[in-house]
Amino acid sequence: MTILYKKGDGVEGEVLVAFFRKMKGSSVIVGSGRHRQQGVILIGTPARCFINKEVRSMERGKG
Repeated sequence: MTILYKKGDGVEGEVLVAFFRKMKGSSVIVGSGRHRQQGVILIGTPARCFINKEVRSMERGKG
């Protein structure tokens, strides 16, 4: 498993699981149309986040 440590490192998945001590700054971010996203800051020593479900590829089924 790869662990990222530097500022700006990120993960992307359909389902993420996070372990943290404190949550702060929950806000709604405008997405496209009716789809809204939420942003939040997770604080921990350290806070951890894992991908529980990978992003489905839109390319599958072609070929």
